Amino acid sequence: MSSVEIDSGRLMTRPRILALASRVPYPLAGGDRLRVYHVLRGLQRAGDVELLSLSEGPPDASAVTHLREQFARVTVLPFHPLRFRLKAVRAVVTPGEPIQVGYYRFASVQAWVDEALQRSDLAFAFHVRMTDYLASTTRPRMVDLVDAISMNYRRALQHQLSLPWRMIYRTEIPRLERYEVETTRRFDRSYVVADADREYLVQRGASGERLQVLGNGTVGVRDDQETPVVQDLDLVFVGHMGTQANQAAVIFFVREVLPILHRRGLRPTLSIVGIQPGENVRALAREGEVTVTGEVPDPLEFVRRAKVVLAPMIFGAGVQNKILEGMAMARPVVTTTLGAEGLEVESGVHLLVADGPEAIADAVARSLADPELRRRLGMSAARRVRERYSWNPVYDQIAADVDRCLNCAPRVA
Repeated sequence: MSSVEIDSGRLMTRPRILALASRVPYPLAGGDRLRVYHVLRGLQRAGDVELLSLSEGPPDASAVTHLREQFARVTVLPFHPLRFRLKAVRAVVTPGEPIQVGYYRFASVQAWVDEALQRSDLAFAFHVRMTDYLASTTRPRMVDLVDAISMNYRRALQHQLSLPWRMIYRTEIPRLERYEVETTRRFDRSYVVADADREYLVQRGASGERLQVLGNGTVGVRDDQETPVVQDLDLVFVGHMGTQANQAAVIFFVREVLPILHRRGLRPTLSIVGIQPGENVRALAREGEVTVTGEVPDPLEFVRRAKVVLAPMIFGAGVQNKILEGMAMARPVVTTTLGAEGLEVESGVHLLVADGPEAIADAVARSLADPELRRRLGMSAARRVRERYSWNPVYDQIAADVDRCLNCAPRVA
């Protein structure tokens, strides 16, 4: 079942790894795609990767082409977006089933997975939503949960949400919590991105032995000798704007923090950069002051041009890639305690951590007024990323765990 390669006259076998993703993990717009793409890179160190991705609507042909150039075999199964919504409605009335698990469940996908498992040595699911497809296999199984999503939703309920989302989260939390815990017991290895997520799930009965922290990395650390980029944008927020956490962060900043800066006589520009901004985010745009870009060819170009990178997270879970990207490019970052959670950073040394509108306004005003502070924070941040947040150790950890799972005793599902 394993593929065979010739190396200096020796036969070498490479395990075949089946990876299941709920979205096409390219282009790298948003931390979710970035994480999946680089975990796939780690899996590739251990074996030949066959990737299955679902797609809401037709996939980007250039993205699929890129993935097929990187991995042994890539299949994308597109479905009309309405079919996903109908699946979600059905899941709501299915007792005990997490809505997002039902959202991504298709009989035709299960048939495809069952057939692909016959030519695979190990299966890897991205996010809890894809684990159901591996429920009955006896192959070794791994999953990247990324975040404790139930914890994220609990945090979200502490803030203003529309009534539909509040009802969805209240329904989903107990279902997801139980499902996440059970997943860590059924799978040979489960990952989350931060200690806080692991502790939350272990306290609720997750397998402390099988559930491990797999950190994030970043790329493109700025070289101190690199030609400086003109910082012509005051404040930049980069992220997947279709997520509730990112929407809440920018709405909070525009409604609660910007007015404080205005009262102090400051009128900084703010660029909100990222795919899928909804009407609630687009409504924040103000000519000459707040720009909502939507999808752009290179979001990191906005980070390079920023005087200050913002991450004023008020709920969420896991490690924020937007912070690592800003740090990697030697930009000063202003975030909250929640935003910095899971990062090995010190406020005032690698970035500025502030909570509440007044404190965040203070940190932003201080950063904009002091070029030397921005330079010092940026250089220290880039060094910290270079020291702590390379993807290579992440790849090594994944490859070692694949080897360990493949060599564990046979089991039944």
